[in-house]
Amino acid sequence: MVKNRLPLAAMLRKPIFSLIPRPRRVRKQDLSTVRTILVMRSGGLGDVVMSTPMLEQLRKLFPRVEITYLTGRASAAVLSEPLVNDVIDFDDQIFIRKKIAPALKLASRIRKRHFDLAFMLDKHWIFGLFARLCRIPIIIGFDRHGEGFLYNLAIPFTGSKYEGQYYCDLARAVAIIKGVELEGHNGINYPPPPLAVEGCKPILYPAKKDIIWADKTASEIRKFRLQRLIGIAPGGASNPGQEFALKRWPEERYLQLVKMLLDKGYAVAIFGSGRADLRVSRSIIGRLERNRSLVHDFTGRLSILQSTALMKHCDLFITHDSGPTHLAATQTKTIALFGPTPSRRFAPENAIVIEKSLKCQPCYTLFGGFKKGCKRPACMRGISVEEVFDVAEGVLG
Repeated sequence: MVKNRLPLAAMLRKPIFSLIPRPRRVRKQDLSTVRTILVMRSGGLGDVVMSTPMLEQLRKLFPRVEITYLTGRASAAVLSEPLVNDVIDFDDQIFIRKKIAPALKLASRIRKRHFDLAFMLDKHWIFGLFARLCRIPIIIGFDRHGEGFLYNLAIPFTGSKYEGQYYCDLARAVAIIKGVELEGHNGINYPPPPLAVEGCKPILYPAKKDIIWADKTASEIRKFRLQRLIGIAPGGASNPGQEFALKRWPEERYLQLVKMLLDKGYAVAIFGSGRADLRVSRSIIGRLERNRSLVHDFTGRLSILQSTALMKHCDLFITHDSGPTHLAATQTKTIALFGPTPSRRFAPENAIVIEKSLKCQPCYTLFGGFKKGCKRPACMRGISVEEVFDVAEGVLG
């Protein structure tokens, strides 16, 4: 396994940050007057999905508090009641491109809401500064190599475990201060009934209309009642302002996998969003010599929660590390293909992970982004179609 050596900038930042006076620590009496909470997470769809267990724990800790989630427009649609009361979205490019004027305007907008408590789920110190500009009295976040100096409570972040567990750690830290026990899943009674989960496993709540639509669609696309439906997402792996093509399993492998699934009589549903994903799905379908009627392409046609509702009807979902991985894992059995990114940090806890153990992986760093020099990742190309198909057959029985 590759050691995550710290960039020179990170090594220099820590001693500098340590000289800055820290805000006062959070006390139990500070939390007794909390009426409004802001949770912020920029980044990709999967990042927001992984934070949903924390939202449920906050509901248990603060049952009468209004929770607002601040996130980029690309991910906002995945959030709904009862997880949050409100969602504020913003242009993802504000923080990616370091646009100062729009960031100050957004801070002014947040400041007018007078939030009592904020949870900052991004690790970079710039988000601590943003929270201070919003004038939120209590701010809780992560300390990644000294970057939590602006928070009233900073939890160490080392990237050594599942990302969702870190988010839950923030809620648990507050629980300790409040003297409240948190035992796994909150079990909010809200239709539709979620999968039975515990610990820090994500959960989503599609609307009733999305569930009705998914039920009808699933019954229509199966040629016969007992036909197995396999979902795949061959595109994705793109966050706002970031293209993570290294995480993708090659398109040719997906094509061969689809052919093998069709030859076994399975129906296949393709999921994705955006033009790039649509090009991939059309390319795969266009090269099928037979059984095209068993392939159903939903790329770019569904909302996030519609996709989630339909994924529940898949007997199995297969994809690489991407947003659909996290959506599918909340609904059905999921095979997740991992390579450059560490599965211990990003793989859903209930997913079946297929990955190689090469000396060069993972090459995704603690500070985001990949180490230079890898253009054709052997870790992803080393995962064979036969291996994935055999695992799928084992899961399907």
